[in-house]
Amino acid sequence: MAESEPGKEAVAPTVDVKPQIVNVSVTETGQDDDPIVAEIPILMNAKLRDQLFLFQYPLRPRNKPLFSEYDVVEARVRKQQQAVELKVPLETTSPHFDVIQAEILAEQANRPYPAPRANPNAPSSAPELPGKTFERDIMDYYTLRAAPAPEKPRQYAVGVISQGALHLTSLNGVLKLKPHFNHLDESDRRAKAEKESAAAEAIQEKEPTRTTVTTRFKRAETAHSIAAHERSYANLKAKLDQEPWVDVQMSHKQNPKCLAMVEDLVSDNTTPIEMDITASAYLNMLTLDTKPESHGHFQTQIRPIHPAKQLSGKYQYKEKPLEQAVLAMLKQAQVLRFADLTRHFPGHDAQLISVCENCAHLIMGNWVVRSQYVFPGKQGSFFSSAPQRRLALARDYALWLLELGVPVERRDLIEQCGVTGDDAGFILEGVAVSVHVGLVNGWFLKQPVDRAFLDSQTDQAKQAHQRRWQQFEQSLMSELKLPAEHREELVERAREGQLGLAKVHGEQTALKQEQ
Repeated sequence: MAESEPGKEAVAPTVDVKPQIVNVSVTETGQDDDPIVAEIPILMNAKLRDQLFLFQYPLRPRNKPLFSEYDVVEARVRKQQQAVELKVPLETTSPHFDVIQAEILAEQANRPYPAPRANPNAPSSAPELPGKTFERDIMDYYTLRAAPAPEKPRQYAVGVISQGALHLTSLNGVLKLKPHFNHLDESDRRAKAEKESAAAEAIQEKEPTRTTVTTRFKRAETAHSIAAHERSYANLKAKLDQEPWVDVQMSHKQNPKCLAMVEDLVSDNTTPIEMDITASAYLNMLTLDTKPESHGHFQTQIRPIHPAKQLSGKYQYKEKPLEQAVLAMLKQAQVLRFADLTRHFPGHDAQLISVCENCAHLIMGNWVVRSQYVFPGKQGSFFSSAPQRRLALARDYALWLLELGVPVERRDLIEQCGVTGDDAGFILEGVAVSVHVGLVNGWFLKQPVDRAFLDSQTDQAKQAHQRRWQQFEQSLMSELKLPAEHREELVERAREGQLGLAKVHGEQTALKQEQ
């Protein structure tokens, strides 16, 4: 993100459209309900595809903008996180503006920090204390802050019409700007610092008394506890906060620099898109993807689909090779029974098993697509800044727990893999269902055990499956830095969960018999 780009808006240059009039087909009545009046070529552009961001203001209608580009007092960005912060002035002269309350808020936010107490052991250069939050002693501005929205920006594009062609450039991000009450946070910090300083002075003024000294030894940190701390949300947030803000300049759309950049929205490409293609192929071209099978940044992370509708589009797979068709079905449903596959592809049982072993895990007799196909490429979280690899690890950890029969909880993924609650819920919704029965609370695989398929496997196939799972466990535990005792704890949790479900099932059966 360039330093002058967050505030820029794309403005179409002078349009020179020369539409080509074409013949239109008419109905038997001699009229066409929707006639084609002109055709223009569509050209793809990649010059600014990594610099274009869409600013959205969800709390304000379009016909009543919050501000103009000339009004912004200050703008700054965090490039790695794609975070933006704008300071926007308030109309202090408006008759609807509460001057008294604005002065009270400014007084609280401008409360001076207490001077640090003299310490002979401290370095001579003490850190500089923050100054006033509001220079005019009145709250005369407010802050808008944005982070990447859970959208698929590559599906959206900015288009300009130039020289009779439509030039499309895909967006790199969508940012939703909302008010951020950082002045209240600053008031709390200053009040807390003043309270702590007063408490320290009170203790210092007291006469020294005889006190009992207690010695405590810090517990030795294990490799597991250190790894858990590194993956914790607080630690990850602290690392994100280490990225400095970069001051940028907000430019009006009529600024010469902005107008010069608008020219880069016109593509040098002269080969138009052929429109007799499928919708997915068109979106692939929009994202300038070179691989026809990949959907790049906009590839959807499959939400759980109702079993009756999971394979409703089965006819679209018939023209594909078997391997691609099976992979597409697994990516759509995430969890499939082998009987469902054989029903759609009869007579290919051995080949289906071979394909499934390459792109899915066998869990409780069901085939579950591997995480690398759910989180492909460099696609990160739609809810947080978690990268693709962390999401894939969290999903693999959830699959391991499901294979062991553990009632999975969101906190398992949050604590062990360092993802947020939204990410953990999104991962679990794709492969599991939430069960709350008696004392049993957790997520279980959304398909029951397929005993028929497991019983049909040969001893050799079962041994090969066991070896693959052992390799999978060892690799996962090594990457997550989990101790060997962790697996024993999971096995015990699985046993308790199964006993709880069996107890509830027995109570329900006895109740039905009494009735």
